[in-house]
Amino acid sequence: MNRPFTSIKRTQQQLQIIMSSLEKKMNILKNEEDFRALGLSMVGPGGCDRSTSIKTHNRVFRAHFGAGWKTVAYLWKFLKKVEEDVSKEQNEMKKSIFEKKHLLMCLYFFKVYNSEDTAAKSLGCCPKTYRKWSSKCAKDIAFLYPFFVSIELEKKFRLFHSPFVLFFSFLSFPQIKLSNRYKGDKGNDCLLSVDTTDCRIQEPHPFEKGYSERWSSHKFGKKAGLRYELALSIASGHICWSNGPYPCGTYNDWKIFNECGLRSRLDENERVEADKGYRFGDPEFCKTPAGVFHDEKKKEIRNRVMARQEALNARLKNFAILKKPFRNDIEDHGEVFRAILVIVQISIEFGGDKLFDCDEYCD
Repeated sequence: MNRPFTSIKRTQQQLQIIMSSLEKKMNILKNEEDFRALGLSMVGPGGCDRSTSIKTHNRVFRAHFGAGWKTVAYLWKFLKKVEEDVSKEQNEMKKSIFEKKHLLMCLYFFKVYNSEDTAAKSLGCCPKTYRKWSSKCAKDIAFLYPFFVSIELEKKFRLFHSPFVLFFSFLSFPQIKLSNRYKGDKGNDCLLSVDTTDCRIQEPHPFEKGYSERWSSHKFGKKAGLRYELALSIASGHICWSNGPYPCGTYNDWKIFNECGLRSRLDENERVEADKGYRFGDPEFCKTPAGVFHDEKKKEIRNRVMARQEALNARLKNFAILKKPFRNDIEDHGEVFRAILVIVQISIEFGGDKLFDCDEYCD
């Protein structure tokens, strides 16, 4: 006799789940439209002209903020979620003064990296306001990074931000974790592709022999830079690992991989796809183009895997702050890099900007 009522109750629960899902999608769509209209109005008159095509709107928006409005809407969602949970944990239900335009100021700062006066004039605000919110939002985005990276960094993070991180660790954020390399695994030896990327910084001064040379990068004609190691899942194309920064002149690709973390985290008999900078680990830990122990028939797909790794580097350098010499304090560079890494991962996973597939890979 209770079965019809049980069935009705189950149906009601399913409907509630569906309605909740639809409500979330509608909120995202509303935020997308809000960011589209606000962003285009901030960068110049006529930006929201209805006669202009969506394609043109998208191009203009990305040219000024470095990501599509869908990616920005998801980033906003995650930032607000953290803000709400911090307020609940601290029992302070304050009205937020962090607005959507402030997030766009920060993204403009990352993407264009002009002087404060030039950027403030372009966005229609004063330099003091631009400096305040671009700095604050950069920290807020970088604050999301521990939800995206390996567990070891989360442990370090807890030392400095206890007790709130214990609460945050249960949030359902998209995650850049090394364990994500197993998703879609076909039993290959190589689950990751690995490479480094160099970012320009101001030349250290005054020049000191030995100290100044430790920053020099061969990619920039011996000019100063910082180096980061990145790893992509071969199966999914998601970012699974980041490590750095390291002075370019002191740490080459192999030294970072071999001495600073990733090699020690690989499973037994697991290897990575890498370029010739990792040839010292071939064939025990790496598979490189120079290796003589690898099947020539699979060279094309292996080249495609490494081409995708370079595509990730190019996507990061799409933000001028990582391409131009870094003018801010060098201690802040890692925070900026991690914030941009969060943005790129959200764009890959939620923003419709996936890197190209390498489904045919098989070793």
